Amino acid sequence: MLHILLWSSLGNAEASCERSVGEDELKTIIDSLELSFIKRDIESLQNTLEKSSQVIECLDTVISPELAARYHLFSGMSHWIQGQEEQAILAFSAAKTINPDQGIASTLFSEDHQIHTVYREAESLPSSKEKGKQAKNTYFDGRKGITRPQEVPTIYQVTRGNTVVLSSVLIGEQPIPEHSAGTISSKNEALMWSTIAASAVGILAFTGSYLTHRQFSEYETCVAMSNCTDFISRDQIERLYSQNQIFWYTSVISFGASAGLGLRWQLGGKDQ
Repeated sequence: MLHILLWSSLGNAEASCERSVGEDELKTIIDSLELSFIKRDIESLQNTLEKSSQVIECLDTVISPELAARYHLFSGMSHWIQGQEEQAILAFSAAKTINPDQGIASTLFSEDHQIHTVYREAESLPSSKEKGKQAKNTYFDGRKGITRPQEVPTIYQVTRGNTVVLSSVLIGEQPIPEHSAGTISSKNEALMWSTIAASAVGILAFTGSYLTHRQFSEYETCVAMSNCTDFISRDQIERLYSQNQIFWYTSVISFGASAGLGLRWQLGGKDQ
């Protein structure tokens, strides 16, 4: 049971994804966004942008700042062609905050197009420390730290060890997801270690129960064969039986506790 629990801990407990996605797959999707702009295929553009947001939620690695900037850039252009100028400016600001040298290619919009002026005038905004508990390994747009870009959309990620346990696109002043950062790393990690500890106690108790039962069985065999001259005394046998019962019930209780704690852990501590 212990090795099963340890193996399951390698999975992403925070995201509801059918599979994990690498950054290369996200890059391919963003490349297709650029192709949709060139073709002026609005329907494909909207569908691909929505898909890219979903893929970000299933990333198994911290996104690079360069790719995060590209995502915000194309998100801004998508808002612009849909007449959502305010959202476009915020997305452009997010892109410029990450990569000030990035611009809109003339292959997408001619150099005299108004969108270039809007992009140039979009401000790079400062970051501010997010209120509330935060995980030690917090990333905003691929950059480690606990300061969040103000007002603009951002790609928020949390890692535990080498594993991304949460990845999400936050819009504007949208709050940090509830089941993230300090909440998960304290409550859920405590559940994880409690589960492992209960499993370890259960394994030790079961081993003790097996060994004492084996000795007890050997005694019963020798009694049946009337060959117990050199065997342990009756008092020792009674103590052995008592120890066997203690080990057995301890293992049952420990494995039961392990199963209950493990379920709460895998559900992300939702009942807390």
